Amino acid sequence: MASIMSTSENRDNANEPKISENLTVDEMLRLYPETIAVLLRFDLHCVGCPISRHHTLAQVARDNGISLETLLEALQQAVVVS
Repeated sequence: MASIMSTSENRDNANEPKISENLTVDEMLRLYPETIAVLLRFDLHCVGCPISRHHTLAQVARDNGISLETLLEALQQAVVVS
């Protein structure tokens, strides 16, 4: 399993995807607050959820019956646009 990159590594390493399936919801929201709108568009109530500190994006997709690829693309797009 790939390790989760630290906050600074995730922002600074241009060769790595900005949003990865192993990123926790909490870390993603701290790094990229612009992704909140995407989560709400997918009817995900992750913002403020107590397990967001431990829940990865892969787990969120699986647990909510959402295509991981579709979710990651939408999140990445929100980051690129901002």
